[in-house]
Amino acid sequence: MHISSRKKILLFIITILVWFSLIAQFVLIIQNRVASIPETILRYFCYFTILSNILVALTVTYQLIPAHHKMAIHFRKQSSMAAVAVYIMVVCIVYNFVLRGLVEMKGLQSLVDELLHVVTPLLYCTFWLLYIPKDKLHWKNAFAWILYPLTYLLVVLGVGEAFASRFYPYPFLDAYNHGYPKVGVATVVILFLFLVLSFTIIALAKYFSRKKIKKAN
Repeated sequence: MHISSRKKILLFIITILVWFSLIAQFVLIIQNRVASIPETILRYFCYFTILSNILVALTVTYQLIPAHHKMAIHFRKQSSMAAVAVYIMVVCIVYNFVLRGLVEMKGLQSLVDELLHVVTPLLYCTFWLLYIPKDKLHWKNAFAWILYPLTYLLVVLGVGEAFASRFYPYPFLDAYNHGYPKVGVATVVILFLFLVLSFTIIALAKYFSRKKIKKAN
């Protein structure tokens, strides 16, 4: 099978799975809501898992669909695709090492949970490693990539304060029950994880780029 064919097949699989899991999770959270529908929808978009999977969905979709507007061009940039790999791997790591098992999942929710936190991250990172050019990545990209999770953390903490129910999407961000000092420590650890993964991704990119150049010569 030609390499472009394998790439398209993998892209198609990721696209179907990620959009299915996002839509299914939205339906499930509405069906099992414990707050009003507007607040439940807001809660849905408060999860870093959801936002990062949306970024994956947009990235792979714009790889498949020919479009030339600003958003499509942005999601095809090497730096953007690499950043998405960092974000979705953090989703995978934090879930499996910190959050897995805290809530019992059954049926469709269990399937969707695995798709969002394990399957999509692994498939997307495989796609990035195998098929995405990496020669335009630089060490400074890591500091730009961290702005998104930093903004997310600040916004979610602000939204949590604004909620009458004091809703925080993750236990380690629950400032109401744990206090800001503990949440501050958790935030620093999370941002450090983002930086470590960012530098790892860039190091891998530079390694594969050098290997490609040597092979060409």
